[in-house]
Amino acid sequence: MSVYLLENTNSRHHIIKKVDNNSIQGGKMKTYLTRVFLCLLALLTVSCENPTVDTASTMTPLSEKAITALSFPALNNVSAAVDETTFIVSITVPHGTDVTSLTPTIIHTGESISPTSAQDFSSPVSYTVRAADGSTQIYQVSVTVAENSAKAITALSFPTLSNATVAINKTAHTIHITVPHGTDVTSLTPTIIHTGASISPTSAQDFSSPVSYTVRAADGSTQAYQVSVIVAENSAKAITALSFPTLSDANVAIDEAAHTISITVPHGTDVTSLTPTITHTGASVSPTSAQDFSSPVSYTVRAADGSTQVYHSNDNCSGCTNIYLNLQQSEGKRCTFPDDYKRGIGNTAYIANQTWIWIWKLV
Repeated sequence: MSVYLLENTNSRHHIIKKVDNNSIQGGKMKTYLTRVFLCLLALLTVSCENPTVDTASTMTPLSEKAITALSFPALNNVSAAVDETTFIVSITVPHGTDVTSLTPTIIHTGESISPTSAQDFSSPVSYTVRAADGSTQIYQVSVTVAENSAKAITALSFPTLSNATVAINKTAHTIHITVPHGTDVTSLTPTIIHTGASISPTSAQDFSSPVSYTVRAADGSTQAYQVSVIVAENSAKAITALSFPTLSDANVAIDEAAHTISITVPHGTDVTSLTPTITHTGASVSPTSAQDFSSPVSYTVRAADGSTQVYHSNDNCSGCTNIYLNLQQSEGKRCTFPDDYKRGIGNTAYIANQTWIWIWKLV
């Protein structure tokens, strides 16, 4: 019996070999059958004539040339949008950024990209990506400077009120304005300085209650401020008149500049317990009970805003014609005064910064 075996060689051809009966005997037959099986299996799974290797999944195509990311290292939180359809790269940078000399960091799939130096992005810049196979793709990179987002009120005033005080709370976005007592706040138009593009309202407003002002930034964002106007309490605290109801002939002189009051009462008047009627512009005056005017008495007028004014004696000896002559003389000052006046008290020294009302009796 003759057996023909298909023998694989290093060449592109296969050899058909005849095997005689003597060669098939014993273990040699088993070896030849094994070789036949393996060769047939190889023929079924691999084509010896046209071998094919799939490298598409493991190798980058030589024609790749895409920009996948672009950023500016000097600008935080800035990223680009890449449109692979139009090959346009758009990036927005913060307001105030100088775009005349920027060097972007560009990630791409190509072999190289140009230019690589700093560029002026005042207008779009072209970047060319070159693939490994020599093909190229051009991308247009456009940089947009964001509009200003500032929208703060930095100052507010009322042109007709020169002495108004303003307090701006930048954190709470509130403004408190104190205007003088008696101000009509029902129709006021403030002058407002702000960092935005516009502010509203701009017309006169009734500030009897808080008014909301909205500042719009150039980028379209807004910030509201609550503006409250406070009318100051009355600061008036002057004594405008003083009299004794039981003494119709008392002579009173009020010196508002010096805050002193001079009173002359008829001879024989008992001044140890007198209660004057005091007219004043403040909220209150004290004391209010009967006083012993044998010695100076201090009167304090308190205004509605809490401030006070004390009326005190005047130590000016010029002319020596008022009721303080004898007080001043007790300080060692030599003054001449009318003979028909007599000192109504003992040698009481003048006490600085106190308020005194002196009562004199005709001799």
